[in-house]
Amino acid sequence: MRALRILVIVLVALVVVAVGAIAIFLPRIAERPEVRERIVNEARAATGRELSYEGIGIGLLPPRFEMQGPVLAGIEGEASISAERIGLRIAWLPLLVRKIVIESIDVEGPSLQVLRTSDGFVLPFSPQEEEEEEIPEPDAPREETPRSEGFELLLRGVRIADATVTIEDRTLEPPASLTIRELSATLKGASLSTAVDFEMAAEVAETGRLAIQGHRASGGAMQLRLQLEALALDTLEPWVGDDDFAGNLELDVTAELQRDVFDNLEVKARLTEATLEFGDVLVRGVLPVLATLAGPADRLAGPVELDLTDVELSIDDTFHKPRGVSGRLAGHLIQEGDARTLQELDIELHNLKATGKASLGERTELQLNAEAFGLAGWEKLLPALGDQPLLGTLQLDDLAVGFGPLSVRGEFLVAGFEYPLKDGKRLKLSGRLRGTGDAIEGEALDLRVADQPFQLALRLHDLSGSPAFTGRLDTDDADSQMLWAAFAGKKGSLSGPLRLRSEWAGALSGAGELIERVTGKLRFDIAPGRLEGVSLLEQTFKSLRSKGGALVAASRLAAGDKTDEYYGDEFERLGGSLNVRNGIASTRDLRLDYRDYQVDLRGTVGVVSRQLDLTGKLTIFEELDEVLAPEDGGESNAPRKRVIPLAAVTGTIDDPKVTVTRDAARAFGSAYIADDRRRKKWERKIDERLGEGSGKDVLKLLDSILNDEPLPEEPEAP
Repeated sequence: MRALRILVIVLVALVVVAVGAIAIFLPRIAERPEVRERIVNEARAATGRELSYEGIGIGLLPPRFEMQGPVLAGIEGEASISAERIGLRIAWLPLLVRKIVIESIDVEGPSLQVLRTSDGFVLPFSPQEEEEEEIPEPDAPREETPRSEGFELLLRGVRIADATVTIEDRTLEPPASLTIRELSATLKGASLSTAVDFEMAAEVAETGRLAIQGHRASGGAMQLRLQLEALALDTLEPWVGDDDFAGNLELDVTAELQRDVFDNLEVKARLTEATLEFGDVLVRGVLPVLATLAGPADRLAGPVELDLTDVELSIDDTFHKPRGVSGRLAGHLIQEGDARTLQELDIELHNLKATGKASLGERTELQLNAEAFGLAGWEKLLPALGDQPLLGTLQLDDLAVGFGPLSVRGEFLVAGFEYPLKDGKRLKLSGRLRGTGDAIEGEALDLRVADQPFQLALRLHDLSGSPAFTGRLDTDDADSQMLWAAFAGKKGSLSGPLRLRSEWAGALSGAGELIERVTGKLRFDIAPGRLEGVSLLEQTFKSLRSKGGALVAASRLAAGDKTDEYYGDEFERLGGSLNVRNGIASTRDLRLDYRDYQVDLRGTVGVVSRQLDLTGKLTIFEELDEVLAPEDGGESNAPRKRVIPLAAVTGTIDDPKVTVTRDAARAFGSAYIADDRRRKKWERKIDERLGEGSGKDVLKLLDSILNDEPLPEEPEAP
């Protein structure tokens, strides 16, 4: 509007000269040098710039004035303003009552450059302040010249056709420009100083089409409608300052305002093929926006609504909404400078319906409350939880979530949160969790693993980096068979009530199964229990028979039938401490207690593979020792505990393989024939049959045979 006023001043000066010429019916006077000089001087006085033109035309009926090829020169490197033609049409009858009524000013093909500097926007014909200040006082009587004496000036319309406006922003480095082409505009009214109707159409940045219609009342109140189609957002990249800013903008705005204060501003915007990045927030897709605002331009407030259904929305690496997932955001926008908040916030996302408020600025923060909603499908929106399907419900109580980096404060109630394990089993969590910033904590949570009860204390931490967890997990009566099946993927051979005290830590997501990513320390007891179809005693005796030879045969172990009843798979207790890492549990004190023997083991067990890599010992109790002792029909030593070293326990928990060394087997067999009292008894009986001294030699020879030793050489004959 300022540019228009200045242009009108220039043209009024031209009108005064033209009217004078018309009044004396001398059209050719306008081409005389003194008239041209007067026109140029008037333009210089009004704008501070030099005016040049190709020619002037004057008509009588109706009175009109035309200037061909006018150019208003720029200064100090600024571009000039030019046009193909400027025409004025003057109403004839008002001249009789000393009024100059300009029916219209027509400007065809104008070209204008507007500069933006650190001082603001500069028009090429803006008056220079220093020149205005140097105008001497005596020039004031100019107003008494015949040019304006006794005449009232009115302007009723302006028409601009095929204009080009280039806006050059020199506040940027490097400077950037935006070009508006094919601009056409009209202003109409009884007088442009009173009520005015206006409209404009133009091409913006080669792709966008802009249309403006409106009305300005005599008191300054304005109504307008602005429509913009297909503006390519990448043309605004120099001002946005981000390469990741693309798409097309469609805009429909209606406004009622008084100066810079909006009584009503309705905005309907639609972004298509959009890629927008604001800090840690990335938006792609189609985004419709509705807003009804009011207030000063820098403090607009009012309801805003965004339809997020056709948008892919990412916030940092912690949230990702795929395109097609239903979403809606609505609230009351309040602006204070650069700070923006959304009060009375309503969020609908997937199946969540939450209320609260949002702070929008360098860092986005949401404060939310929500009734319980299902978690099915949320694994697609929360990458940190992995891609496993989720079940259960979640309730939000004054939860504050900040993004960039991620932080969580407030509380939320989890009920039946489920995470899948193997064999169709699931992990279920219920309880109240509390956000403390970069972590989420919960005490006395109810955890069900394969429907077995546990007490859990949990802490999820490093939410803004690589999310991980630590926790304590305890139980006093869980079914170990159900647990083993849940983690191993099939029915386990181990069963019995479990008592557990443990501490765990690990990453929430990553390669492999969850059990392969965690580390843990635990102590457990299963009492009583069963390893179905597994007898370490039987496996040990098999190895003894294969390695012990005749020595083992000397015991009743060789018969087998006397020991079968001790090969049961039920134990009194299985327990010890384990350190778990990378799916492998290591132990130094694993023990299995049976009624007639016990097994002590150390080594490793594959938690997922169930592979064994153990060594240890098997201790036989007195009753079994007595059964294994040979029948000699006489007095024998009292039964006692005997230890069998186990060189290796391999295979799997379902099918263990026990290895006993040859030395251990021989030692075991010797124990049943090397008793002093028993040897003396055998020696006496041999002496009775073969003669004095024969028993000692025979037993010595038997020791050599049973122990696979070389037989003593016979003395050479004399």
